[in-house]
Amino acid sequence: MAAFAWLSFFPLFNNRLITAVAVLIFCGLYGYLDEWHQSFVPGRISDTFDWYADILGAAIAAFGFYNTSFWKTKLV
Repeated sequence: MAAFAWLSFFPLFNNRLITAVAVLIFCGLYGYLDEWHQSFVPGRISDTFDWYADILGAAIAAFGFYNTSFWKTKLV
């Protein structure tokens, strides 16, 4: 999801740092809403650590896109 968010947000901001922050915020909010929604579904558990894992995955992806030379040369 972070990759699709990156590809969606980069043309809007045209700045790698702002795009990385936007990806983290978007994925964090989406993960929070997903965990909140799971609390209403019978048989599902809403877990804070699962939300942390979502944010960590988005952070790793955003960091990777920010630092990868392919993205630096192709998107900037």
